[in-house]
Amino acid sequence: MKQKIIKIIHYVIDIFVWLAVAITVLSVGVFNAESWMIRWTSLAALWLAGYWTLRSIRAQREADLRLLQLEKGNAEIKFQRDRHIAFFELTHDGIIVLDKNNQILRINDAITDITGYSYNEAVGHQCSKVFRCEKYKEMGLAFGLAYLSIANPTHYEEITAITKDGRPIDIGVRCTKAKHFSGHRGDSLILIRDLSKIHAAEVMEHDFVSMTSHQLFTPLSIIRGHIALMIEGSLGKITEKQKNFLDQSMHATKKMVSLVSELLSISRLEERKITLNFAPTNIVDVIDSTISELEPLAARNSIHLISKISRKSIPLVVIDGEKISQVMQNIIDNAIKYTPKKGTVQIDITVETDNLVISVSDNGIGIPKDDLPKLFQRFFRSSNTLSLDSKGTGLGLYIAKVIVERHQGKIWAESTENKGSTFYIALPR
Repeated sequence: MKQKIIKIIHYVIDIFVWLAVAITVLSVGVFNAESWMIRWTSLAALWLAGYWTLRSIRAQREADLRLLQLEKGNAEIKFQRDRHIAFFELTHDGIIVLDKNNQILRINDAITDITGYSYNEAVGHQCSKVFRCEKYKEMGLAFGLAYLSIANPTHYEEITAITKDGRPIDIGVRCTKAKHFSGHRGDSLILIRDLSKIHAAEVMEHDFVSMTSHQLFTPLSIIRGHIALMIEGSLGKITEKQKNFLDQSMHATKKMVSLVSELLSISRLEERKITLNFAPTNIVDVIDSTISELEPLAARNSIHLISKISRKSIPLVVIDGEKISQVMQNIIDNAIKYTPKKGTVQIDITVETDNLVISVSDNGIGIPKDDLPKLFQRFFRSSNTLSLDSKGTGLGLYIAKVIVERHQGKIWAESTENKGSTFYIALPR
């Protein structure tokens, strides 16, 4: 708006300048001059005077516009700079700005809160000399910079750092390149997040689940035993109506015992109280045995259960056969439950350089894209499975994940909703 007003003012000034020239020409009587040379010389002089006057005005107008644009640009730069400084100072994550020699240019207050080192104790010193960690002793918290490349512009790792007073602290460290940040020209950036409270909350949750499971298991077992005695008539005759109620109570108690047993299994696996019996195992035998157990369920649901595994090309793998059988049973059972009638569940193995990758594919209901990252979390159940099976606990896939990770392996899933899913289990050879 301000620029438009200035333009209008300059146009008005232009008009007045040319009017002034015209009036001057008429007032001096140029057109009455006897000599044509005097007449045209005077006109040229007056025209040049008007031209240079107008040109000066236009130059001033352009300079004013450029000044306005510059002021606007400076205001935007100041706003962005203030925003970056606010982010730098107010974020709860620690930020370390380094130069190309890994010398500290700046830290924020969060770094002081996390590590105990003040601004003056850190700035101007080598990062590895100030911020130390147990895993990368000589490199300190700048260790992640060695992993950076064009293909890998950031590196994240969770490690244990050493605070100023020598106390170990769990942190997440992300390293990246940064040419300019918060008014400081730097070469790289280290972001630090304190994970102590998160880990403490996880320990509290784990302890609560473990304690509750242990406390519930014994009374539930007693209740189940007493109900069984009543159903059998060992405590006296019961009517048919009473038997129906007791049957429902037994069913609910068994579900509760099953849930508590799963929670106990998780607790023991996480605490490594369950010892895995590793031995060279023919994984094909484990899978074939699981398929045989689940074939009746597949037949009842009109599901084609197919194994495409070739025995000749599959080497032995060092695993706990019983635990991996539990994983396979869970994955294949889910594939059968969530595949419509006349569908197909297919099991295959791919031999890679370092791993055996087992795949279980189906053409069932699939998994919503937003649910995939949460699939292996405790108690999580995908939104589109609840209407098909309301009895699940949401612990089966989590237990499978814990077992596979105890084998130093990896489990993941790929899926398209309404088209099907494929679960992969990679076990080291």
